[in-house]
Amino acid sequence: MRELRAAVVGCGVRAPAHATACDGTPGVTVAACCDLDAGRARALAERFGIPGRYTDVARMREEIRPDLVHVVTPPAGRLEVVRAVLRGEPRAVIVEKPLALTPHEAESIIDECAAAGAELVLNHQLRHLSTAVELRDFLAGAPIGRIRAVRAGTRCDLHEQGSHLFDLVQAVLGDGFTFHRVLAQATGLVETGPTKGTPATVCGIIECSAGVQLAFACGLGAPGWTGTDNAWHQLGVEVVADGGIAGLSLNRGWWYRTDSGSGGALADLEAREPRAQRELVQSVVRRIREPGGAAGAPSSPREMVDLFAAVETSAYRRRWTAPGGGRSADCERLRRCLAESERAAS
Repeated sequence: MRELRAAVVGCGVRAPAHATACDGTPGVTVAACCDLDAGRARALAERFGIPGRYTDVARMREEIRPDLVHVVTPPAGRLEVVRAVLRGEPRAVIVEKPLALTPHEAESIIDECAAAGAELVLNHQLRHLSTAVELRDFLAGAPIGRIRAVRAGTRCDLHEQGSHLFDLVQAVLGDGFTFHRVLAQATGLVETGPTKGTPATVCGIIECSAGVQLAFACGLGAPGWTGTDNAWHQLGVEVVADGGIAGLSLNRGWWYRTDSGSGGALADLEAREPRAQRELVQSVVRRIREPGGAAGAPSSPREMVDLFAAVETSAYRRRWTAPGGGRSADCERLRRCLAESERAAS
């Protein structure tokens, strides 16, 4: 069985995590990396011993013909990058979250990957954290009874970490746990960075399967989680059930408390995240090797629907009901409304 050739497109701060995960995956070799900045491509190539370094995706695609492509570019303009990658007919594409900043681009990426026969996987490595797996297994054993409510939050904005947050909820509660209706509010605008122009804080209620309500908040206005003050680690999920509570946060670990006792495990995220990233890549490789036969990585970026639903309901101040997923016009309408509110407040 020949080795799979991997390529990393975008050599910024997240690229080393992807290259390291590939290095730790049997049967995979990183054959190339590509970045518009030749210096960044060279630095990544030298650090990981990558033989091919490029500044042009088309040239890399034609010379390397990678089986697995990691798209680690900023979300703005990512559709064109994915299109360029797909012309090389890769077997799978792993895309950093968020998939896109508008519903149109997200849907286009999903549809074009499907048409090209390429497995599309969002880089949701958090669902592979040992703490998330342990919490999922704990809840699956039903030791705390029927789930009544869930709260989830991140101190990063909706587009930056909301995708992770919604995916983590579904990962620990089971992929059969679905979202049906959303009612959300938004305030402020992100002024800088890769998600510039998106809502600074979004909070709301999602009506889920089995009559469960999920209260969520994304942004600096979201409630924090016990542990470190690192905003990136201020992301967590907690479940309230008939017989107790259980949850996890990136800066603490996972926990449960019931009438009969308490437990869980503290976690060092910095130590556990590389393993989670590697397990995500390995799950994708299994899907490439055994199409339709291996479970692991989510193949449908469905949580993007919930993300854009939060944008839509905030823009029009009405409840959003599945199916759907928002329109690009909703993002622009909400951006205008928030900008006007900011100007009025100042």
